[in-house]
Amino acid sequence: MQKDSLTMENILHNLPEVMVKGSRPIVKVEQGMLSYNMPLLIKQLPADNAYEALTRIPGVSDAGGVLGFRAMM
Repeated sequence: MQKDSLTMENILHNLPEVMVKGSRPIVKVEQGMLSYNMPLLIKQLPADNAYEALTRIPGVSDAGGVLGFRAMM
């Protein structure tokens, strides 16, 4: 083996500990529209079905089985 080369074993043993932390936003603006990350949203606010999941979106409400929307400024 050449002295100037690294093997995977050397790389794995010589790296210091690294902590990687990331987060994904629940909502982002895409092409002038709000796009919600529903899997993340329902992970934080559980829902039993799609209708209930929609009521978890900020600005959306359930008024007697009818979805209502509030303008968000």
